[in-house]
Amino acid sequence: MEADLDDVIGTVRWFGKSWGAPVCDPRAHIPTPIGSRCEGCGHPVTEDDNGVTMPYWDGTSRPGFVAFHRECNLRHVMGCSASLRGEGHDHERDYREDALAVEQWIMQNPLR
Repeated sequence: MEADLDDVIGTVRWFGKSWGAPVCDPRAHIPTPIGSRCEGCGHPVTEDDNGVTMPYWDGTSRPGFVAFHRECNLRHVMGCSASLRGEGHDHERDYREDALAVEQWIMQNPLR
């Protein structure tokens, strides 16, 4: 049976409450993968988190999906908070803590 293309949308899925981003199309919403480790920070995803899952294949095992907290995915794409501020990198900071700082910086400095 062929999939109805009106119901298919990309391979990135999102979970949790919508944060209004284009990725938050209702057709791409999935249940929160509680207990999955965030690929960015390594902390487990909890029922109150929101974020995305993406396809992943390491070249040897069966393809699957990895989860990112919303903020950790943003940091993964944008870089660390120090680089956004034009400062030297500070990779001693906890990844999750820095991801929250990246989100705060983005909110205060909207991209144009």
